[in-house]
Amino acid sequence: MSNTISPMSVGDIFDKIVKLIGKTTLRNLIIALIIVAPATVVFTYGIDTFLSTVLGIVREHGTIEKANPESLSALSGGFIVVSVSLLLFGLATLAATLGIIIVACGEMTGRSLTWSEALAMTFDMRLLYVFGQVILQYLAIGSLIAIPFLVVVMAGIAQMVVVGLLGGFLFVPAIFFSVFFAIRWAFTLPIIAWEDAGAVESFRRSWHLVGGIWWRTFGVLILLTLVAQFAISIITTPISLVVLWDFFAQYFTILGTLGTGDPDPTMFLETFDSLGIGIGIMSCLSAILSLLITPLATTVMYFDLRARKGEFSQSASPDVYARNNE
Repeated sequence: MSNTISPMSVGDIFDKIVKLIGKTTLRNLIIALIIVAPATVVFTYGIDTFLSTVLGIVREHGTIEKANPESLSALSGGFIVVSVSLLLFGLATLAATLGIIIVACGEMTGRSLTWSEALAMTFDMRLLYVFGQVILQYLAIGSLIAIPFLVVVMAGIAQMVVVGLLGGFLFVPAIFFSVFFAIRWAFTLPIIAWEDAGAVESFRRSWHLVGGIWWRTFGVLILLTLVAQFAISIITTPISLVVLWDFFAQYFTILGTLGTGDPDPTMFLETFDSLGIGIGIMSCLSAILSLLITPLATTVMYFDLRARKGEFSQSASPDVYARNNE
């Protein structure tokens, strides 16, 4: 791939993404499996344990409301386990995203990194920067949504109708600014991955790159997301029918009994018996398929934005690229 990078049209962006998928799929798949697969096992165990605990309580007591303190304690423990396993799964997915972006950035600048090199670059300070950036971004955007929510809650407690209506209206600008900031900060991960920037610096750099072309960036990101999700759903939908066949079979059996009277509520909970492992498998599959596409789209757009800022007028390689080659 040439080191000369020019501003790309939407068609060029799609073409570049397809080429990157072809060149990096094997390496990215290895990275995704190494990082995500162990977390998937933990997540599957957590959710299967939690659902089994719920089902066991229902079988013993009829309803959760009638459960004894020991059963409720077990339920709380199961909820903690599934929450921790879900967090680990999210962190693993984030780490795999970083590694795949590093591979994609290498290809975009003419440097073909091996999967082991990408992993070594992933598990250094970059990963801590990524975790810090994600936490800060969630806090910033989450606060925008939390403010009107708290206003509505407090108004409800104080029975202040006008204030409650004001809080409801505040949701509109809160959502608008949340989307605005999300797009302005959409390229923090490639910046951390390839420019060796810190968490705070990545916000500033992404803000600069998107400046002046927010609407175009927003439109292209939405288009790429829709196309990627459609492609992933084509693969995952038939597989989910196979993996979750026991669940769907029981569910449709229950639906068939609706016309003969009121169904037993515990019948719905019985469908949980085979759901945990299926959810774990599908979560892993969906995450890996998304990892093979979505980070590449973000990377191509990152380089397109840099090209539009004139950063490749002399050379396509960032300063950190020279340091990486030392």
